[in-house]
Amino acid sequence: MKKILIIEDDILSMKYLDILFKRLIVDDSNLIYLENGDKVMELLNDDIGLILIDLTLPGKKSGMDLLLDIRKISDVPIIIETAQSMVGTREMVLEAGANGYLAKPFSENEFNDVVEKYLW
Repeated sequence: MKKILIIEDDILSMKYLDILFKRLIVDDSNLIYLENGDKVMELLNDDIGLILIDLTLPGKKSGMDLLLDIRKISDVPIIIETAQSMVGTREMVLEAGANGYLAKPFSENEFNDVVEKYLW
């Protein structure tokens, strides 16, 4: 299985994602967590099979900036997650190149529906 890169600054969200991935039988060694997007581009390689990005991140780049930067060089599946969901946010990120969208708080079923198709 390829690695999953998760860019999320909220510790509770990280823990929740960790639980959900483990329930999908994803080994810890396949999960890479970053609190901001500063090192994403240097970690991006053929070993990464899925990326989850929080839309609102601290640091130099927002989740949207990362999505646009990654799309310039890779077609790796990207799922955007956000607690700042407003009308049109989903459409905006999908048009920018995201493969999926999760509005926080999301259920385990919602997570599975969006994520599972990119794991296997």
